[in-house]
Amino acid sequence: KNMLKSKDTIMLIGLGAGLTWGGVIYKLM
Repeated sequence: KNMLKSKDTIMLIGLGAGLTWGGVIYKLM
């Protein structure tokens, strides 16, 4: 259970970072 939760957290952080960088790149273009 702990492993699954930490994996979900990493996925959420990765998704948030991806959206943030996507917005930055979109604004720069």
